[in-house]
Amino acid sequence: MNWESRLMMPNGLKAQYQKAGNTRYYKLVPQPSHHTIVDKVE
Repeated sequence: MNWESRLMMPNGLKAQYQKAGNTRYYKLVPQPSHHTIVDKVE
């Protein structure tokens, strides 16, 4: 499996994809996310 066949989600899991012909597609649902990258920065 190469890097082009994977899509990582923020929770660390790999997103599932479906194939139609010779094309891979992902069904993604946008959701707000709140991550602390650096403490005390807003």
